[in-house]
Amino acid sequence: VRCARGHRDAWATVLGTEDLCASFDGAGAWLNPHVHGEQVITKGKWYHIDQFYGKTPERKGFQGLVTLFAADENTGSFVCLPGSHKDYETNCRGRNPLGNFVRMGGKRDADYCAFRAVQVAPLGPGDLVVWDSRVVHCSAGVDINADPSCMLRGATQPPLSRLVAYVACAPQSEVSELAREKRREAVRKGYGGNAFSS
Repeated sequence: VRCARGHRDAWATVLGTEDLCASFDGAGAWLNPHVHGEQVITKGKWYHIDQFYGKTPERKGFQGLVTLFAADENTGSFVCLPGSHKDYETNCRGRNPLGNFVRMGGKRDADYCAFRAVQVAPLGPGDLVVWDSRVVHCSAGVDINADPSCMLRGATQPPLSRLVAYVACAPQSEVSELAREKRREAVRKGYGGNAFSS
């Protein structure tokens, strides 16, 4: 997925170089509530930023995902707040991030997020979504009232409602040898990393 020609071409366009280093960030899987019950549905949206201003004020990083099956308003999809990167410093101020993960869960955040949120859907199998890591984003959950046949179309009673691969690229020149070795170690040990924006 991370080395597919079309995806690498898209990253080369975004980053302005074909000399790329790809991260291995794991995957996201959402259980099908029609199979596993409504308790598997995420309550609300976890609006967040994956880059903390206090740590990387000047960094303009990018991250992305590849959807492996069709995703729409029924299955859930990627949600972002266009233009929220302009509020990067403000959105990080006064927060206690978990590493670079900045949760937007305060009372004032709810209005800020609800007013600007846009769901990126529909997405087809293999579609790549790339966003600026300073942009507030989250995942929209599955619609429990949707027709069960819309989950992972083509499969009978699929255990999942949605499946994505997370991916981020950075120019080789911006990735330190230490970061490369940490990422190689993560692959050897079977765990994912985080976006290069971190």
